[in-house]
Amino acid sequence: MIEIILIYLLTFVILCVAFYGPMYVVKKHLYNYHKGTKDITVGDCFKFILQFIKFTVLYPYYYISGRNAIYKSPTYTFDQKSDHVDIIIVIYTGIYWYKNIAVFCSGFDILLSKLVCKSYNIYLCYTRDDVKRVISNPDNKKIWIFGHGRKYRLEFGDEFLYYEEMKYYPKKEYIKQVHCNPYGGKSLVDYLCEDKSKSFVSDGDVFAFENREYIENWKYE
Repeated sequence: MIEIILIYLLTFVILCVAFYGPMYVVKKHLYNYHKGTKDITVGDCFKFILQFIKFTVLYPYYYISGRNAIYKSPTYTFDQKSDHVDIIIVIYTGIYWYKNIAVFCSGFDILLSKLVCKSYNIYLCYTRDDVKRVISNPDNKKIWIFGHGRKYRLEFGDEFLYYEEMKYYPKKEYIKQVHCNPYGGKSLVDYLCEDKSKSFVSDGDVFAFENREYIENWKYE
């Protein structure tokens, strides 16, 4: 009898760990993503898990759609002083090619669909200087950055561009840091945007499907 009770207790403990362990991790992630401004419910956690499963199944489609949008979309030429959006996409080569998977899946294709009949530039950036040239242009005021990084830097394989290096660059209307932003520090938004309400910087890591959801809900500004 005691053995049976112990087995049931052990089973109960295992089920609690199996359920509440992942739920705790998800809840902590969502809390960081929303910067502590939202009460995270069990429903939010289940929604995240379902989104994760859906993304796992469909990510090859998202990858192909994003890759085609990046390499086959025209970069429109126009008067640089007119209202326009500048999209920076960090491209990884060599042993870091696999990092392109998350970049291509992060919603660039959705963003382009929202910029139909709008003026925009696409910049495929392979080096730190490629990004600096875009940010240093005073006529570029609406910036999207797709890549990998932390809140205070952008990654280029084994090299980094620290956002502090650009703190004296021309001010921007908004900047969207569409990459992971863990470990604190100052973002490019902190340095270059006086009004941060239009910008986007997550706290902590961010999944590609969360970037896609943000872009789906974004309205052209």
